[in-house]
Amino acid sequence: MDDGEGGFMRAVMRVLVGIGVALLALSTIAVAGGRPMSTDLSGAEEVPAGVGDPDGTGTADLRLNSGQEEVCFELTWQNLDGIVQRAHIHEAAAGVNGPIVVSLLEGQSFSGTGRASGCDLGDATRAVIKRIRKNPSGFYVNIHDSVRTGGAIRGQLGD
Repeated sequence: MDDGEGGFMRAVMRVLVGIGVALLALSTIAVAGGRPMSTDLSGAEEVPAGVGDPDGTGTADLRLNSGQEEVCFELTWQNLDGIVQRAHIHEAAAGVNGPIVVSLLEGQSFSGTGRASGCDLGDATRAVIKRIRKNPSGFYVNIHDSVRTGGAIRGQLGD
């Protein structure tokens, strides 16, 4: 190659490397993207009153990404009497029980104080995520354990 061709090839390589760096940055943003939401969880929030774990507490940090149809989460909990087995997002206002719309954990076995993180079990649809983002107070997160299978601790989104 003479200098003309070598210079052209170096320029093409710089462009290709730049495109690769840009694509890597975009893929990182897509994975970490989504709207953040969080709520504190407590046994006192479970419905009806008195069914939740009286000294159970926790947090739910969520990232809702409608473009990826994915809800990623980090859950923490303390002082639950049973083995943590499930966690969900339900659709209902404060003080009311509602149907599961997103499954976060199913069939797990964690101690009464612990944490878990990951992404939903494949049931988060674009429509559900948009509803949550539009009206977060119409949804809650709860964690179920082996003692309180209907829910040990709960927290309303948007509060």
